[in-house]
Amino acid sequence: MELKQYQSNTLDTFTRWLRALDRNKEKLRTLAEALGSLGHSIPDEISNYPKSAWKELVESGGVAETAGEYISPQMAPDGPFLMPA
Repeated sequence: MELKQYQSNTLDTFTRWLRALDRNKEKLRTLAEALGSLGHSIPDEISNYPKSAWKELVESGGVAETAGEYISPQMAPDGPFLMPA
């Protein structure tokens, strides 16, 4: 079975999104370790790595122009995104 063009485009975009999430999550992990060693916490805006990943994709043309802006999910009690241990 062959994918239709729009299906292939969607799959490619989703793959770029997952890769951008991984890159931005790793950047956050590195920053969290550095700031933690200095006794500082990470500001909420910086800890929102999905938003950073989306911004990266939009700026690089990795998503369609009609994709819209990133909409943050509701905040969790311990911050916007919980880092895995």
